[in-house]
This record gives sequence, structure tokens and C-alpha cells, in this order.
Amino acid sequence: IPLAVKDKYNGFFVHPRDPQDIAEKVNRLLADQNLRKKIGERARATVQEKFTWTKIAQKFSKIYKNIY
Repeated sequence: IPLAVKDKYNGFFVHPRDPQDIAEKVNRLLADQNLRKKIGERARATVQEKFTWTKIAQKFSKIYKNIY
């Protein structure tokens, strides 16, 4: 989800249907505890910032208001 994931900041992009790329990214995370922690914390912060029910409701409300 490009709107939520920033490559190497709060996740990794992988090439579709490329098991070697997926394995490389997973192995990188498994090998580096600090990287796992940083990416995990950043990913959680992104979700809490952008995807709370309040934020989602506000976005839908704005869309509905623009339609009518």
C-alpha cells in the first residue's frame, strides 16, 4: 500500500511474484533486530496516525459532503 508504506522506513516494497525478493527482505528483517524494531514502531505510528476510525470517518464524511 504505497499510501501507508515508505520503503525501508516503515516497511519494504517487494516485487510482485518475486519469491527471491520477498525472501531477501524477510531475511534482512530476521537478521537485524534493531531494524525490525524501528520499522515496526514506525509502521505502528503510521497506522495510528492515518488509519484510526476517527480519521477514516472524517475522510468518508468529506467525500460524502463533496458528492452532495
